Amino acid sequence: MKTIHFDFEHCFGISKLETTIDFERCNAIMIYAPNGTMKTSFAKTLQLLSSKPTIGKKAKRSEVKEPICDRLYKSLPTKSEVTIEDGSKLNPESIFVVNPDDGRYDATESVTSFLASTELKERYDNVIKKINRAKDLFIKQYKKVSQSSDCEEELISCFSTADNSSIYDILDTLKKEIDTTHYPLYSIRFNDIFDKTGLVKDFLNKHTSHLALFVDRYRALLSQSVFFHVSDDGKSTFGTYQAKILSNGLKDDSFFKVNHKLQLQDNSSISSRDELDEKIANEINAIETDTELQTIFRSILEQLDGNTVLRTFQNCIRNNMTILDELNDYECFRKKMLLGYLSDGETRSAFNELYTLYSSNKEELIQIIHDAQAEQTRWKNIIELFNARFYVPFEVKIDNQEDIILRQQTPKLTFVYHTPIGASIKQSREELLDILSNGEKRAFFILQMLFEIEARKDSEYETLVVLDDISDSFDYQNKFAIIEYINDISNNSNNKFKVILLTHNFDFYRNATQRLHIKKCFMATKELNGSITLSPGQYVLHIPFETEIKDVNTSNFICMIPFVRNIIEYTEGNESTDYMTLTKCLHLMDATMTLTDTEIDNVIRRHIKKTQYNYTPTDKKLIDIIFEEAESIIQNITDDHHIENKVVLSIAIRLKAETYMKTQLLAIGETEESLKSSKSQTTKWIRKMNEKYPDLPNLKILERVNMMTPECIHLNSFMFEPLIDMSIRPLSQLYKDVNALS
Repeated sequence: MKTIHFDFEHCFGISKLETTIDFERCNAIMIYAPNGTMKTSFAKTLQLLSSKPTIGKKAKRSEVKEPICDRLYKSLPTKSEVTIEDGSKLNPESIFVVNPDDGRYDATESVTSFLASTELKERYDNVIKKINRAKDLFIKQYKKVSQSSDCEEELISCFSTADNSSIYDILDTLKKEIDTTHYPLYSIRFNDIFDKTGLVKDFLNKHTSHLALFVDRYRALLSQSVFFHVSDDGKSTFGTYQAKILSNGLKDDSFFKVNHKLQLQDNSSISSRDELDEKIANEINAIETDTELQTIFRSILEQLDGNTVLRTFQNCIRNNMTILDELNDYECFRKKMLLGYLSDGETRSAFNELYTLYSSNKEELIQIIHDAQAEQTRWKNIIELFNARFYVPFEVKIDNQEDIILRQQTPKLTFVYHTPIGASIKQSREELLDILSNGEKRAFFILQMLFEIEARKDSEYETLVVLDDISDSFDYQNKFAIIEYINDISNNSNNKFKVILLTHNFDFYRNATQRLHIKKCFMATKELNGSITLSPGQYVLHIPFETEIKDVNTSNFICMIPFVRNIIEYTEGNESTDYMTLTKCLHLMDATMTLTDTEIDNVIRRHIKKTQYNYTPTDKKLIDIIFEEAESIIQNITDDHHIENKVVLSIAIRLKAETYMKTQLLAIGETEESLKSSKSQTTKWIRKMNEKYPDLPNLKILERVNMMTPECIHLNSFMFEPLIDMSIRPLSQLYKDVNALS
């Protein structure tokens, strides 16, 4: 990827952008883009072209990517082509976009919780999602049959042999049980007997004597029947409930239609469904109407009016009295009921699908986790680098934890938060993000970026890394830390990465460009038709106005006025004669109309000692020079980022506005004396205009003057970002509007 060509049309906020970035002899370039120009749209378009779906902080992973389109006119035809030097399209796998505000390279949207490279995470997630979908379908069907909302927990607690087990730990046990033994499907709501509170079990334990009497009489009646049966060891029973299940199983009569028969213990046989139903009805009636059994049963029912849970159990056994025999062994019957629900056809089918998926993918999952464990040293190094370089109130560690599905040891991130008073508290990821400031959260997401970058070092592809305002909201220490890491990946990774740094932060633009020794930097401009152009970056190796001292043309000379005035303010104070002389160049005052460039040149020379300063005075009136230069600028706008042009226009705009306001105010009775102001003259005059001419349409133009020009004239603390960010076109239009006032 020596060169990358971008051809975008109607891509969100970009009407058109066609440019080629040459990475020859450099692996990182910088693009300074004022807010609203192209930065977010450029990054979003590349994100959608990459192999990763777009995921925001609150969005869930989508199977379908968001379409690339114009924000307002979505039907406009779009173009979003990224090609390399041989004309081929850039592979989606080779694009990695980072914006900490989105957190899209965080693993929280994924099933994966262990530390692993992206490729391993994706393999793991693809398998786990299929298994979990099958599990969810099985549990949904199982709930329908058992009518229990906690059936998954019930199965785990009943069949697991270890603490903290999952449904996957008992799949083999369940499979073996239902394959080797037939369990009847009880049409009883599970929680009617096995309630969460344990009240039914407590009741049965408390009334064991009544239960024993019932079981003894019931089994005695079974032993007298030629149809029912109790095994010699007493563990197996074919009783009334089992007979009902047998009848239901043969209800379509197909068993008897092919001349099958049921042979009973007394060698008699049953050869039809009607005969079977009659036999079962007679046998059940004989048992359930037994006087002695009914007496015992009623005595049990009488004890079950204590509360809602027991009354529910009462209704259950009233309709299924003989299950009291099963409840003689409460835990055994619990297992039989849970396994019995698996006899339902749809439930059994859903279970088998889950078991097959789990079994067929188990070895692959084990291998993935084994590979992740092998990567642990890499993650450890990244975490050590992060902890050493970034200043945040938390420490990142690696803990080995059990994978919930396979019970394998997997490396996972943990976080320790350090409080201001020195306490260290272990936090989950969610808890940590609730505590951190916005800047600290961005540092956290940088950690996720480091993992992704590190994993890509082993990729077969080169990677285009697009960093969208990567350091925004960082304090300076963390800004320098991320710059150092960008230096690592751009200069010490065997040319594996090509980095595009996007920023609207002028300070970061200059710092990163210098510290990373970036040879190619650009400034983005949005033209009137919405197209984006990239021009060579300015103000990198020198501060604004350093060039003006060495190469003083007319525009630069005018810009020296606020610059030198600021220097005098810091060195001599605002009472200085030279300070007041330069102030008269920026506001309409007593000598503004007569000052010449010779007088101003003399002031500048007293405070700029460099021999390179070489302006040649003409002895013309300075105000005429300012207006002439402003006219020239608006006629020849070619560069939206040229600070000097914006300063000249702003000075000219203010002088034009104050000239207009002075004429208007003097005309209605104000005096030269009343208009004098020791500070904020423009604001004071605009306030007077509002009072005297409240309905004047031109007031809107004057308010724009007050809003747009101060930062361009008063270069306090040498902060130049407002000058860079502001387009020259609104200033040009404002100059025309103010000029038209007179």
